[in-house]
Amino acid sequence: MTGVDSIGLNNPMAAMYAQQQTPPLNDDFMSKAYGIDQTAQTPQTAFTGNLTGQPNMDCYQGSSSLGNALKYGIAGGLGAGAGAYFFGGEKLEMLPFKNGQFNDKILKTLEGDIKELADTKAKELFATKKTDILTSYHFKDTKEFEAIEKYVLAEDTTKLPKEVTDLVPDNIKNEPSQYADAKIRVAQARLDIDSSKKRIAQDAFAEVKANHLGYQQDKLINLQKRESLLNGLAKDADKAKYEELIKSNPKAFGIEATEKTAIEAKAKDIAASFTDKENSLNSLKETIKTQKDKVAEARKYVNGKYASYWDDSAKALTEGAPENLTKAVKNFKLTKAGKWGAIAAGALAVVSFILGK
Repeated sequence: MTGVDSIGLNNPMAAMYAQQQTPPLNDDFMSKAYGIDQTAQTPQTAFTGNLTGQPNMDCYQGSSSLGNALKYGIAGGLGAGAGAYFFGGEKLEMLPFKNGQFNDKILKTLEGDIKELADTKAKELFATKKTDILTSYHFKDTKEFEAIEKYVLAEDTTKLPKEVTDLVPDNIKNEPSQYADAKIRVAQARLDIDSSKKRIAQDAFAEVKANHLGYQQDKLINLQKRESLLNGLAKDADKAKYEELIKSNPKAFGIEATEKTAIEAKAKDIAASFTDKENSLNSLKETIKTQKDKVAEARKYVNGKYASYWDDSAKALTEGAPENLTKAVKNFKLTKAGKWGAIAAGALAVVSFILGK
């Protein structure tokens, strides 16, 4: 790979580390991010404090100083941002993969929307459950069940399409006792299928949220906010004060409802168990400790799906890494480098403006 010194920008960090014979910086994303032609590169020179090539003296050049300050500040900032990423990345928590796991921002991007995941999981669980139910009532598959259901519920079976009647066994068509038995089996199977839908949806959401890093982290944040709110409560606060606190901060107390009446009802129920501030805080500390463990487990679960795609010796993704992971890592790098580049640009612009250069 080529180094950051090939991106055509004055990079003071690259020059500084050049004296230490540091290997070239990685430019796998910076050059592409700013559309720089790597075939026409500007040689890198050490930063001497005189970015414009003007005499080393203090001077004031009017409005042109601001233009030069911004121009050199931005150029130096991009290079310094890249240098910060690669030389100080570990200390600045800028690396996409560290201590055997991807950064949380990357993992949360990869895991997706929790509602969509729960819906997909519910469909998978329901399909399996429906098959089990139909088998227990002696139906071959969903198509046969639906055809028999239409047949036994039809007022006039002769008006049913041929593709439906062809799936109905002959004994049900020809034997009254078998027809009656099929009607009972259909009714019982349908009842079991419909009653399982809500339970399966709840089970699916519980399974998904248990392994969802974003959800578990949000829950931890709300618990910590609850702790802060309780600390601000008067020591002799009663149930009424506690209920008022909950109504004003429903999410911090685990209330998902958005309607005022529903929030008030939930707040009243929660406040009913309130004894005093000290007991509530002690109980909450244990809850927060447990939630931190859940966050760690969720992180481990999501990271486990992708960790094998990182080559730690090369500090890069392996070939064959999924596209969503590749995009997430690239966006993470650009965001981090851009942040530190902006900081460096601002600092260099200010210094350049003050010096009139």
